[in-house]
Amino acid sequence: SNEAFTMGARTRQATQGRSSMQGAPTHRGRSARGFTVLELMVVVGVMAVLAAMTAQFMSTYASGRRVMNASMDLLGTLHLARSEAVKRNELVKIAPFDPTNWARGWHATAAAPALGQQDAYHGDIEFACIGDGCAGLRYDGSGRLAGSAATVQVSSPGTPAVRCITVDFTGRPRAAKAACPAQEQSQSPPHASGARNADEQPLDRAHSVNEQ
Repeated sequence: SNEAFTMGARTRQATQGRSSMQGAPTHRGRSARGFTVLELMVVVGVMAVLAAMTAQFMSTYASGRRVMNASMDLLGTLHLARSEAVKRNELVKIAPFDPTNWARGWHATAAAPALGQQDAYHGDIEFACIGDGCAGLRYDGSGRLAGSAATVQVSSPGTPAVRCITVDFTGRPRAAKAACPAQEQSQSPPHASGARNADEQPLDRAHSVNEQ
């Protein structure tokens, strides 16, 4: 009788255990339900905002690089002309192909041969020149300017990218990561590059100065 009682107790415990397991809640269905439409819309919205911010940043960065490269092109030509004038002990001239628009390219010349040239820019790069030397700069055999000086600002519309290149009477060219003082005071400086007028012409970097 004791053995029968013990087996009956074990049978009841096993039955109760199975019942409790069958009635226990499960989270398997909830974990596999996926995303709701609202959650997907939130994720897509966040991704769209991040994409727009990234595109704006890349556009500003690219414009800044083009402005820097264009200013380095002009600065390099000025250094080349100055050093060649001292080496040759003769006049070396840098002049734009278009006297009112440095963005259409320039060339450096001596008695012979030609020193090199910069091709025209096409894009969103603007040059603005202030000074009597905007039509051309000349270096003498001492490396000093044999004529009027000039200040050239290189910029890109719609972005803060700007470089200022100055050449004083000592002949030494300098570049600064800032707007030229004359351009800060005037919205329409003389000799400014322009696509439809003398103040505005989007231009871009094409080729670097080629020494011959």
